[in-house]
Amino acid sequence: MLFSQDVRKSATLPKVQSADYLLLFKQKTEIDYWVKSNAFPSPLQELSICCWFTLEADVVYPLTYTTMTDGVLNHVNFGIINERIMFRMSLPVYSKKRVIHGWTKQPGVWHSACVTWESADGVIALYTDGTLKKRETGFHNGSTILSGGTLVIGQVQGSFGGDFDVIQAFKGSLAGVAIYDRAITADEVTTYSKSCKLNTGNLFKWSDIGLGQLYGETVDVIQPATCP
Repeated sequence: MLFSQDVRKSATLPKVQSADYLLLFKQKTEIDYWVKSNAFPSPLQELSICCWFTLEADVVYPLTYTTMTDGVLNHVNFGIINERIMFRMSLPVYSKKRVIHGWTKQPGVWHSACVTWESADGVIALYTDGTLKKRETGFHNGSTILSGGTLVIGQVQGSFGGDFDVIQAFKGSLAGVAIYDRAITADEVTTYSKSCKLNTGNLFKWSDIGLGQLYGETVDVIQPATCP
């Protein structure tokens, strides 16, 4: 369940028709986030997630997606922990974390990251700044990401759409989030890594931000974006 209305404050979300903006999460709090219900209209057997960000804390989660089936919570978590990209799914059994070393944290410096997944052989690939850092098979092969779940930007969901943890909350700048219902190619990742303003993603593109709701008191929408 999402936080009740009396403990969260709707933030100003101007109309955006391009990807030339960023979300600035100025502090780690459990009340700053963007949320969209029924985020994925169809079940997925392939998925790609890309985003641009600056690192301002050791543990942050740019986005998470959850579904609930017969009381079982299913996760797709994309995080950055101690300068390492972390991707993990529970469908419904938790996988081991897929982790790669990213970079040395430099506040204010922009980076891009992408992860792609295919159910057929469980192929997962992780990229930082357009470069493939890890590719392996057997990651949730044969599994399906269910439709109708809740997509949250800026927090990790401890329960369906809520139960946020301030320790894991996002702090820093976030831009150019793109989500696809397929495993994008290495060439597409390279293209994505050259600009945060491409506005790609057939499940979610950055200009779709108005389809959800932004909450919080210390998150700002900044136009134009300062990323490459």
